[in-house]
Amino acid sequence: MKKKSRIIKSGIRSLIIIIGFSPFLLFSDTLDSLRLELGMSNLESSKVNILNKLAEEWLIKNVDSSIVYASQAFDLAININESVPFTTSLINLSNAYKQAGLYEQGIELIYQHINAK
Repeated sequence: MKKKSRIIKSGIRSLIIIIGFSPFLLFSDTLDSLRLELGMSNLESSKVNILNKLAEEWLIKNVDSSIVYASQAFDLAININESVPFTTSLINLSNAYKQAGLYEQGIELIYQHINAK
């Protein structure tokens, strides 16, 4: 009876560990897929979309990485001059600044580009 109880407890612990780490495994797979897609992309508009997805994925896990990807997307979006990628990049970058506690930079970025349009 004790042996069966130990096996059940061991199985439950293993299940808890697997469930606990599964979001991180999915996160890693998503990032790897997006990075691979970014490396293979030749279209600037596709790169902006992928960079925005990377910025969104990183926002909660590592805000500094989110800022890097969002900044790259924003700079590229300015160059291609399309409104949807530009707006998405602007929102992602300002959200990353907010998440990092850089409120003034986020607000300044939005006002600067709202007034320019």
